[in-house]
Amino acid sequence: MDPSEEKSAKMYLSILSNQGPEELQDYFKEVKQTFEQDLNGLNKELPANSDKRKEEIELRLKPVKNFILTLPSAQGVVFKEALLSFIIHSRNANKDTLLSVILPFISDDLMKIEDERMRRIL
Repeated sequence: MDPSEEKSAKMYLSILSNQGPEELQDYFKEVKQTFEQDLNGLNKELPANSDKRKEEIELRLKPVKNFILTLPSAQGVVFKEALLSFIIHSRNANKDTLLSVILPFISDDLMKIEDERMRRIL
């Protein structure tokens, strides 16, 4: 994440922790508490090479994907929608790692959903 993405992510995380889906507000409050520290740690741990970095992120996200699949359908949809909104509001116009790695990893269909939403907004 570049500095503008990090700033946007922190701001939107605050919004989600106070005004997001009610059942996820506590979750986002917890994420918010360590977000900056976790992000800095990841930036230090992950390889600098973009391909290797992408591979490592994909490996680290496998448990998240598995967790989402265990949620009841309605909760999974709410969680995926919240993650999608976080990604859209956090990423920059360059469509960096958030778009190329995390969005497709969460669900193959989310890219289509986002494209449809962006067309409606524009």
